[in-house]
Amino acid sequence: MIRAVIDTNVALSGLLWWGEPGKLLSRADSGEFVILTTPAMIDELTRILYLDKFKKRFKELKSAPEDPLIFYQNLARFCKHPPKLKIKCSDPDDFIFAELAVAESAHFIVSGDSHLLNMRAVRGIPILTPRQAHQLLDEIT
Repeated sequence: MIRAVIDTNVALSGLLWWGEPGKLLSRADSGEFVILTTPAMIDELTRILYLDKFKKRFKELKSAPEDPLIFYQNLARFCKHPPKLKIKCSDPDDFIFAELAVAESAHFIVSGDSHLLNMRAVRGIPILTPRQAHQLLDEIT
């Protein structure tokens, strides 16, 4: 099974808007790949979904923050917190995504964050935009 780590911003975008991230989550929902996550990543996503700035979006969707959160949790395979790696990234908050990908032998990481994308890969695991992830999935599925 193809395994991917998706950063919080891509997950959030995919849950609240359609676009490339939403289509990527749809592909995970159809079983093309599995999303790897940790409880800490879900905690961060939960905190962000409940920010006041998204209240209007939830009204538009006629939804509540727990609805997309439950959907995402059902897509994901929970993993234990990965061991620390010695990697170079300009934003230490992004380490967790790279660490999880390495610990779980993910096929790729999906991010919209320039700090991660500028790394291009971590220990041979490519770091891709949502569009690039679609292209890779098209090639390997």
